[in-house]
Amino acid sequence: MLRATQRLLGLEDRNILRAATGLGGGIGHEGDTCGALTGGILSLGLYNRDYDFNRLCRDCIEYYQGFGRRFGSSKCRDIIGVRFKEGHDIRRFFLKGTRCLRAVYASIASLFDIIENGDGKLPLRHRYQASPPFGTEEFHCAGMVLSQIESHLGPNVGSILNSTRGFAGGIAFQGDVCGAFMGGVLALGIVYGTEIERTQPARLFKAGFVAMKEGSRVFENEDLHPSFKTSLRVSRLYREFVSRFGSVDCADIIDSAQPEMDFQTVGTDAFHGVDIQRGRHHRSRGLTPRLRKRAISGWKPAKGGWSNNRVLCTEIARTTAELVLELVDDTVT
Repeated sequence: MLRATQRLLGLEDRNILRAATGLGGGIGHEGDTCGALTGGILSLGLYNRDYDFNRLCRDCIEYYQGFGRRFGSSKCRDIIGVRFKEGHDIRRFFLKGTRCLRAVYASIASLFDIIENGDGKLPLRHRYQASPPFGTEEFHCAGMVLSQIESHLGPNVGSILNSTRGFAGGIAFQGDVCGAFMGGVLALGIVYGTEIERTQPARLFKAGFVAMKEGSRVFENEDLHPSFKTSLRVSRLYREFVSRFGSVDCADIIDSAQPEMDFQTVGTDAFHGVDIQRGRHHRSRGLTPRLRKRAISGWKPAKGGWSNNRVLCTEIARTTAELVLELVDDTVT
């Protein structure tokens, strides 16, 4: 996804490709947010790196909502019906692998439609004016994680920081995968990620056959495939993050921290001209009322807005940075 869009846009960045190594299989083969979705958000971040936050938010929202309408969910496990745990799951994945390809191809087409439309005139309903989270465009959770551990990541962080702005608020305030968590995933990719040329189809097929027998244990064999060194650590980060915060979804985390709150879609104080709609946030996966509600517009906490959650998000980013450092071998740093 990323490599294709970068080449078509003439914006190849090998550092971002390497950082994205752990996005496969719904982030570390955990079946969560689809790599075609997160890869598209990174691509839009790269394309919009010199534009203001309003344009980036508009493009990411349109891409996210279109993805949900096409596939009924943002989650890999829902789209392909596989959880990557047992051998039979892997066999089902190989049989249904064309679903991944269809998702990638459709997402690339959608991304380019958004970029082309963004360079011209858009209907009024798409002219978002975003109030930057916490009152400053400089703060976004993924960037905060990367900045806190930049000295451990080498010289390859700079070009990635601006490309991650689209993950603010769980992908442009849609409440999906937490931006701080995504910063951690990309940090592990910077350290352990692989060049695409090294993935070699023959090694991938070999790993697939072993996985049919061993199930998810195959990902613990770092020598079997170059990407497994990253995905293994990303999976560990995923599980530790969930154990700390209960979910990797921004909406779930904030809802758990402030259970007395209802959630409402973003209103005129954040995206001018978009109607406010209220509703209790739902935790269930798949084609949920939450996803249907998000397909109308974004969301924010109903009481206090984003500004009251800066302390919480800062703490989550700090904790994520610490978790990443625990997963980085001393020999690497």
